[in-house]
Amino acid sequence: NLQDRLATAANFSETGKEEYTVFKDIINFIPQGMNLNQIAIYQDRVQLDANFQFVSSLTAFINAFKNYPKISSISINKIENKLSSAVITVGITANLTQKNNSDE
Repeated sequence: NLQDRLATAANFSETGKEEYTVFKDIINFIPQGMNLNQIAIYQDRVQLDANFQFVSSLTAFINAFKNYPKISSISINKIENKLSSAVITVGITANLTQKNNSDE
């Protein structure tokens, strides 16, 4: 029925706004010396691959990410020091905090 379709559309719209906000916030965390190669934002997690020129850039990004209220936990999936190109390649998965849907 129409009410169900409107509720579904509103839910997708809200999800899209939330994903955009998370994306925009992550982009603002990027320090000098970091290149974001790939990012995927799902309902429950964010996965990204990045290159860092400096350990301090990696530390700054991880600390900003850890302190982000929409993130509940972070896992570093891979970390590789590529001496030939002088970069640190990192794969990160961050779990998003889940909203409490008790008011539905």
